[in-house]
Amino acid sequence: MCIRDRTSIECLNDDKNTNVNDILFGDVNQSKFLKSDSDHQLIISLAFNQPVKIHHLVIRSVDPKSAPKTIQIYVNRVGMDFNDCENEQPTQVIELKDTDYKGQTDLRYVKFQHVKSLTVFVSDNTGAVSYTHLTLPTIYSVQISVVAVSLKKK
Repeated sequence: MCIRDRTSIECLNDDKNTNVNDILFGDVNQSKFLKSDSDHQLIISLAFNQPVKIHHLVIRSVDPKSAPKTIQIYVNRVGMDFNDCENEQPTQVIELKDTDYKGQTDLRYVKFQHVKSLTVFVSDNTGAVSYTHLTLPTIYSVQISVVAVSLKKK
């Protein structure tokens, strides 16, 4: 079951020849990617159909020179733009290392316990190129179960 709300996905500063849905929902065997347009920054915003707990991310890129270097993650803040991302305190800032592109990037799990929406801001990349490439970003989450409790008076 897909718990991401496809209708709420938004990407700011993406090259119009690429599509964020292709990398979030595409076939892993396809060579789809997301590329920034006017500079190296990108904002990917998505919502979930119900709250989730997120424990780690997987980030990949087609070219080490255009891979994301610094990402800022915001939890439960919708409608963020570049000004918001540059001025508001993120839930977590991650400086990606070479090992992150081959494995997973763990999050501070305690800060990602009841996530309804997620905004990922790529603030810079690893090279001197003016664009950023992303392939198949994956968010590993656990659905929060809701248990209804009925209180009956006797």
